[in-house]
Amino acid sequence: MVVKTAQEIASEIEKEVRDRSLTISQLLADCGLSGRVISNMKTGSMPSADKLYLIAEQLDMDLTYLLKGKEPQEGSVHVAGAIGDGSIVQGINNGLVTLRKVEQHTLSDEATELLRIFESLDVKKRMKLLETAFVLEDE
Repeated sequence: MVVKTAQEIASEIEKEVRDRSLTISQLLADCGLSGRVISNMKTGSMPSADKLYLIAEQLDMDLTYLLKGKEPQEGSVHVAGAIGDGSIVQGINNGLVTLRKVEQHTLSDEATELLRIFESLDVKKRMKLLETAFVLEDE
């Protein structure tokens, strides 16, 4: 599946903002972004990956879904944090925390190394790594 156009992503962001009774101005201010980001997207200008990352995080959206319209794989969740009893924070909305029990899996050495590298990168490099992974996934 191909990454959506800037206009499609802008429409998805606007829908999420409406569903949450927010405004685009509020969202962008909370992200520390210019008020023109969404209007520029409507004319076909794709913002940088770090800006999309900030918007997705602020809306508590899965970045893959925002960029590709692809739902997270079965059993995967957008993890905002971990709880000691094996639960994860699935989402936080208006102060309400949703927890979900998960099975624990042992990661391979390769997966552990990828996570270590990912965690060591700044936001821009993380986005570049994710974009590369999307391309490889589609091959």
